[in-house]
Formats: sequence, structure tokens, C-alpha cells
Amino acid sequence: MSGPSWKKNCYSCHGPDKQKSSLRLDVKSEALKGGESHAPDIVPGHGAKSPLIRFVAGEEKDLLMPPKNGRLSAEQIATLRRWIDEGAVWPEKCGLREDRGQA
Repeated sequence: MSGPSWKKNCYSCHGPDKQKSSLRLDVKSEALKGGESHAPDIVPGHGAKSPLIRFVAGEEKDLLMPPKNGRLSAEQIATLRRWIDEGAVWPEKCGLREDRGQA
């Protein structure tokens, strides 16, 4: 998923200012560590085992994500799943931070 998609759909609850369930998606190390209840939320190489995919795809009815601002499109979910399946490689310039100290 591209940086702008993360920002638009996820950052209001899981970004630099707020981390619901202790899940932060704007910093690589934090995103791969996962939140407090379902860690890790991203399992590189295994989209089907990644809770994040289950949540955005609506497979967990009590944890539909994002809960506000509309659901992800089928294309966005497929892109996210493919990214995770391919190892969740963190691109250098995607609008996401490698670590907390870097922009």
C-alpha cells in the first residue's frame, strides 16, 4: 500500500499522533511489531496470516478497519495483501518512516 493510502485510511487512528491498540503504521519498526492485541499485525510473506488483512478485508466482523472514513476498496486490499505476501518491503520514499528518528 502506498504512503498516501496509509495516511488517508489509517493514520487518524494508527499514525504519529494517535495509536489505538498501540498499533502505529507510520514507522516500520512499530508497524512490524504490531499492536497490543494481535501482534504482529503484519506477517511479512504471509498476508493470510496477517491480522491487518483480516481487519481491512472484513473477515473479522467485530474489527472492521478502517471504522471511519470509508472502507478500503477491493483493489487497495489486494495491493496491501500482495505487499505483505511479497515480504512487506518498506520502500525508501513512500511517505512512511523507517524508524522514529527519521523523516
